Amino acid sequence: MPERTRRDFLNLLAASNPRTRKTTTRIIEGKVSEDDVAFVQEEMSFVQPDATVRSVNLIVSRRCDQGHLQDQQTRLVAVCEICGACTCSTPGCGFTCARCGIAICRRHASVWGQNEAYCPRCRWFALLRRLVVGNEQRSEEP
Repeated sequence: MPERTRRDFLNLLAASNPRTRKTTTRIIEGKVSEDDVAFVQEEMSFVQPDATVRSVNLIVSRRCDQGHLQDQQTRLVAVCEICGACTCSTPGCGFTCARCGIAICRRHASVWGQNEAYCPRCRWFALLRRLVVGNEQRSEEP
């Protein structure tokens, strides 16, 4: 085999027609609660019959039951123990009852103040306690 020079290599490169195609596709499908899969990323590479190198990056995202998009930064945290809805790490999506400690979605949470959330069973106890403590504080004031 004859030895090729640098100039021969550059001429060969100039005459060739290298083709590469890179594609990224993002798909948003249904809810996570349908099959418990929140986020899928897959990269496929192959050569087409016309010698084009093809790289496809497929990203499939779902939404939690509260409507927040799930991706690499947002993760599922809990399942509401009342209705079974999936909640994620987005602020205001899921809560923990301050009295009994069960996981609840924002639909079933009664939020009072900054970080007090109560489930439907405990909300009445919290309301009663708030009324009693509020009346005691008012009666102690001169």
